[in-house]
Amino acid sequence: MGTTQIRRPMAGMGVLVAIAFLVSFLTLSPAHAVGAPARVQSENAQMIADLFDEHNRQRREHGLPALAFSPTISLRVTQPFTNTMAAADNGTIWHNDADDIRRGGSNWAENVIGGFRGETAADLVGRWMDSSGHRTNLLNRNYTTIAIGFAYADDSDWLFATTNFYADPKDPGPTYRTGAEWLASRTVPKSNVNVYLTPGTHNVNGRLWRTVREKYSQTKRCRTEIWASQTQRDGGRYVTRNGWVFNNLTYAPSPRRLWAGNPLAANGKVGGSVTWTSGGRPWRTECDTAATGRNGCRTYTRTTVVVAGSGHRSEDRWIFNNMVVFD
Repeated sequence: MGTTQIRRPMAGMGVLVAIAFLVSFLTLSPAHAVGAPARVQSENAQMIADLFDEHNRQRREHGLPALAFSPTISLRVTQPFTNTMAAADNGTIWHNDADDIRRGGSNWAENVIGGFRGETAADLVGRWMDSSGHRTNLLNRNYTTIAIGFAYADDSDWLFATTNFYADPKDPGPTYRTGAEWLASRTVPKSNVNVYLTPGTHNVNGRLWRTVREKYSQTKRCRTEIWASQTQRDGGRYVTRNGWVFNNLTYAPSPRRLWAGNPLAANGKVGGSVTWTSGGRPWRTECDTAATGRNGCRTYTRTTVVVAGSGHRSEDRWIFNNMVVFD
């Protein structure tokens, strides 16, 4: 795909902002229906939540304040436009009409992208970050609110995503700080995926899980979090908050020989077990036991946790931290 940039003035700011998009020019084909915006938003809620979280992850890494997600503006502006691109089903993408975008607020920008089924939210946002115009919009400190549209074309492998950014949103309705917070407010489709190895946000066994995958040496590492209540000591009192709570790290299946000398897999030895100290904390790993199953290891760390009961108290316990899977 080629890259094209256009520039439009931001309303009321007296400056120009790059509104970049990726575009491919293909032969037009007959339009196809993709469903009502609310239905399409619901069907793709997980991807939308992941796109939202990935935007804020990028902003956080660059020292910027997080955006709030407005599903209301998304349904009013962003999702209908994204549906239009998906309904064309010809691989071509373009920008929404400026007057339509302004229905979501003033001081705005828009990013649009096309891709193929199988691409993750991290893939799409990564491509936006690699394009200067998209990156400028995504990392603009003035924006406070994001609206997101996402849709698949019915009769092809194409997917389409649109993000509208606003410094001054208009009638945003309820807004959300994280994708999980939004998903928790609605019915999330159930899934039976392996939450420890599958990137994205998932509803498994009635709980929300979020997994991010990254490269680790010669394999890949997945960080999994769960949406839950967590009690922490805050000054002289205990405070309980809902949010993403670390669950564990999982190292994707890899040959045992790659772990020689690494205590997280007991140095790659069958049935091995090791203990060590790192960061001033004790750690221990066991492999090929009843708890780990064959061809696997689990690592635990000794740490202080808050225990609920009649009041709250702090205790030192062995806490499961990560697992390694061998192929």
